[in-house]
Amino acid sequence: MKVILDSNLILRILLNRDNHNYQHFEGFWKIISGSSKMQIHMTRFGLDKILSLMSMSKSSKEIYSLVSELEDIFVVCEGSSSIFENARHRDSEISEALDYECGWEMDVDAIITESPRKYVRDILPVWTVEQ
Repeated sequence: MKVILDSNLILRILLNRDNHNYQHFEGFWKIISGSSKMQIHMTRFGLDKILSLMSMSKSSKEIYSLVSELEDIFVVCEGSSSIFENARHRDSEISEALDYECGWEMDVDAIITESPRKYVRDILPVWTVEQ
């Protein structure tokens, strides 16, 4: 199975943000970081956003280690001019539009997010962590 993860979901896990569904996030992180049956994608835009925010509280060494760990877990969609152009014309925020377009380009089975309402659904299914 191939999925693309919403970078906000990953941020919530990495920042240990309090949430009424935290047990779902914690279990989900254990599944994705140890899964050999699931190919997990994320966008370069999402990875850069995560690293930018994490750099506010982490050292360069910790950030380098984090980058290495995330790139071991995720297949990163670098994007392209056509992905960006298609995302630009979607009726959603650019982050979600890039998730969708990268997911479509990389032939994923679904997008996993904590906020499915943010995604304009066409063909790709949008799942919550609980699903």
